[in-house]
Amino acid sequence: MNDQAKKPDAPASIDPFYVDGKAKRSVAIIKAKEKFCEINSAAKLLDWTTEENFAIQAVESNKYITGIAESNPAALYRAMINLSTIGLTLNPALGLAYLVPRDNKICLDISYKGLVKLATDTGSIRWVQSKVVFANEKFVLRGISEAPLHESVGENAFVSNRGEMVGVYCTVRTSDGDYLTDIMSKDDIDEIMKRSQAWKSVAAGKSASSPWHSDYNEMAKKTVVKRASKLWPKTERADRLDFAIKTINEHEGIDFVAEQEKQPEPVQVEYITEEQELTLIAMLQDKGIDIARPLKYYAIEKLSLLPKALYDEFIALIEKTVSKAQ
Repeated sequence: MNDQAKKPDAPASIDPFYVDGKAKRSVAIIKAKEKFCEINSAAKLLDWTTEENFAIQAVESNKYITGIAESNPAALYRAMINLSTIGLTLNPALGLAYLVPRDNKICLDISYKGLVKLATDTGSIRWVQSKVVFANEKFVLRGISEAPLHESVGENAFVSNRGEMVGVYCTVRTSDGDYLTDIMSKDDIDEIMKRSQAWKSVAAGKSASSPWHSDYNEMAKKTVVKRASKLWPKTERADRLDFAIKTINEHEGIDFVAEQEKQPEPVQVEYITEEQELTLIAMLQDKGIDIARPLKYYAIEKLSLLPKALYDEFIALIEKTVSKAQ
């Protein structure tokens, strides 16, 4: 009897991305098509063939990213599915979303411009602006009726003596016409940066560079947009923005919600008195200002929950705010 050696099980039985004669990275992209198209079928924000070509270009752009995509095709597959959920194109000319290598896997990264587009697409935000502030520039918050004042040095906006970067801010105008502004100092930004996986990888000598090293200002703007978005009005279409930020946080290693949960219990807050509340109500009525506007600005449900420490600031805000009737 001429026994033949038993053939080993085909690799496909243990590796869903194994197809004889095909690169695993290519199989990952092909396998993502069905789920991608299913998710995309409702809104039809993307075209599969177009995004497939952009994805192939990205993973074949250099040996490093090609190697990571080939060694971890499952991560590439998930990135393509995330792309369809968020609905931003990989078109490099637009610079909204990218496939990037992080911690030996391919991740979907959303740029500052991508987050801005998602925010305006929700319908609750008319426009978003995030800018870096330098030491020799003037920056003044002006309440909810106007955008912040941000002036360049002298008459020339292109001067080189702007000084060192001191912070970054994000201002949005809501569908109600109000302005919401969030600010972060450079120290705040650097604390976030040092907790990111990309920065840690460079610090540990595992990577040669990161977006924080090559595009610090853009990363700073993206960081303040992510934090500010938690306080923006929500609509039924806000899920794309929320999912995009969740996706970024997963591979950057920074989750603002989790970071807040780590903070110590807040100290006891003393709220304004009934007399102070009546004074503020009278001032609002005298100026013809809808009470909902300052409540939204301070993220409180009713005026009696205003901390006493903010009473004088609230009065100044009322005095600077122009009534919508004016």
